[in-house]
Amino acid sequence: MLLFIVLSGVLVFAAAATILFFALRPVTLRVAVGPPGSDDAKLIQALAQNFTRERGHIRLLPITTDGAIESLSLFSQSKADLAVARGDLEMSNDAQSVAILRKNVVVIWAPPSIPAKGAKKSTAVKIKSLEDLTGNRVGVIGRTKANVTLLNVILQEAGVSPSKVEIVQFATTEIA
Repeated sequence: MLLFIVLSGVLVFAAAATILFFALRPVTLRVAVGPPGSDDAKLIQALAQNFTRERGHIRLLPITTDGAIESLSLFSQSKADLAVARGDLEMSNDAQSVAILRKNVVVIWAPPSIPAKGAKKSTAVKIKSLEDLTGNRVGVIGRTKANVTLLNVILQEAGVSPSKVEIVQFATTEIA
C-alpha cells in the first residue's frame, strides 16, 4: 500500500510538472525579415535577443530573406508568423498590421547643372518640380521593384508619365 501511495505521488508530481512545462513554455514567432544586414534585420535581431534575455513568454525567431517581397511570400505561405514589409507592397488578404515602425520617406535631389567644358559658371538648375523630370534620368537607390513602383506612383500623382522618365536603379553600395 505504501508503494502504491509513493507511485501515485510521483505520477501526480510528474503530471503537474509536465502541465507546467507546456503552460509556461514561451511561444516562438517566426519573423521573416530582410535583406541581411539591413536596419530592419538588425532591429528584429535586437528584439529577439531582448525577449530571450528577459525570459518573457514570447520569443522571436528571425528568418532572413533577400527583401520585403520574399518576406511577404514566406508569410503568405504560412512559413512565417510575421513579416517585415512595406505598406506599398501587395500583401495577402489575411495580413494585418501589427506595428508600424516608420513611414516611407522619399527624397528627390536635383543636383546643380555641371558647367560645360570651358564655361566658368554653371547654368541654373533645370529641375525645380516633379513635372520637370520628363525626359530626364532618375536614379533610384535600392534594387527592389518596390522602389520603382513607389516612384511611378509619385510621378503619376504629379501628372508625369513614368514612361517619359528614364529610371536607373543603384545598390546602396553604389550611391557615390
